[in-house]
Amino acid sequence: PDGRSLYYLSYRDGFWNLWMQRFDPDRGRAVGPAVQVTDFTSTDRMILHRSQLQTAITDSEFVVPLTESSGAVWALDLEP
Repeated sequence: PDGRSLYYLSYRDGFWNLWMQRFDPDRGRAVGPAVQVTDFTSTDRMILHRSQLQTAITDSEFVVPLTESSGAVWALDLEP
């Protein structure tokens, strides 16, 4: 909303996460280091791969779809 923050998705740690970089529009430069906004670091809950990603932006929200996975291990008894 203030025109001084750039939000972007990055795969820098092997998982998609939302990052924010403060920006000085008058000087056209970044201000300080980028800040990681989300911390998804496992396949249990993560932002979808960019090929499936659709985002929505409002004045106060950056919306990205998440996927959650849970699994079970099944054993099948094989009869000889």
